Amino acid sequence: MERLFALTTRSRILSNIWYRTWTHNVHNPLFEFIQLVLTHWSFDLSLHNETHFFQVSQHAVYASPNDHPLLYGPNKDRVNVGFLLHVVNFFKYHLTTSVEQTAIDAYRRLASNEKFKAWNEPLAGGLKELGSTWKTSYGALHNGPNGQLYGQMRGLIEPPRVSFEDDLGMQDGKFHTLDLEFSGVSPPPAFQNFPEMGLPSGGNYHSFAGFGREGGKQFQCVGTVSPLPDQKKIPGWQRVSMVKHKPIDPNAPRHHRLRPRRPTAPPTPVTAPSSADYGSFAWHLRADGSVDFKEALDNQVWCYEGVVLPGGMIMLGRWWGPLGQIETGPWIAWRVGGEDCGSGGGGAPRRGRGGGGVEAGRAERAGRRERRREAQQQ
Repeated sequence: MERLFALTTRSRILSNIWYRTWTHNVHNPLFEFIQLVLTHWSFDLSLHNETHFFQVSQHAVYASPNDHPLLYGPNKDRVNVGFLLHVVNFFKYHLTTSVEQTAIDAYRRLASNEKFKAWNEPLAGGLKELGSTWKTSYGALHNGPNGQLYGQMRGLIEPPRVSFEDDLGMQDGKFHTLDLEFSGVSPPPAFQNFPEMGLPSGGNYHSFAGFGREGGKQFQCVGTVSPLPDQKKIPGWQRVSMVKHKPIDPNAPRHHRLRPRRPTAPPTPVTAPSSADYGSFAWHLRADGSVDFKEALDNQVWCYEGVVLPGGMIMLGRWWGPLGQIETGPWIAWRVGGEDCGSGGGGAPRRGRGGGGVEAGRAERAGRRERRREAQQQ
């Protein structure tokens, strides 16, 4: 890892998503996959990586999924490396540059075990569970009626010279949190009624449930992770799909389970939903079994699809709303916390098991307790 880090810093290959094409006039897909695998160092502030072509990346990440699919090929198992590099470039601009001051201060304030980290074990393919604790962020446009800004953006044949204003959904300068549990929770039957959210064929997937905070709001989620084949002979890729929603109220009538009841006592902290919570499926279904998307919209249901990069430390992809893919945008999540969570965040990678060891584990547990205390106070 040390030799790879030295090569990366000398060559500055992470400063330009089209480094190979721009400097050598040669398009090399393998080189692009290497850039993508090294995403964690793109967010290392000590490396002072430059960010170029932001407007081009912004144009790409808000484009229709038909123009920039996440996966392609006959079996939808080939990673669209160009699109994911645009997602990386988009968030690198907001998290590591001071041009718009959108998130760099918040990112600087994170503890070392809360920033992007490298993997700490050999890359290998196959089905794997995801880490339990994550930081996340998304990008959205300050939109008008009927997807006005999205329509303007997609109506442009070429990227705009002046960037649109992005909304990263941050409140009080904090990134979102996400805690996942692989406890055998099965996605509800109508999970596959959402576009691109069908269950992986052959049953080769893990299902998960989770909870988190986005600004001052709590949410729950359910999803699946499934393996992808090697990409350019690099192993360790996975696909993740997830539906996020308002916390389920198990005491509400069956078809209103996501609508909050009037509190008669201090609210309890939100935890991951169980299979019982999804017994009748939390979103109201029409008689034909399809999803009532108005009900889904009322209950703040959002869909996510992404690719887990080799090493299991970063997820990249897009989100979209329940009314279809009119409104969509980029999404990123990075694993944080304990001693099994990868090598150190900044500068040269550490030898052995990184991430702060015992102290990092204590910090992760303290963070969980703090999130639960905040939830009790809501």
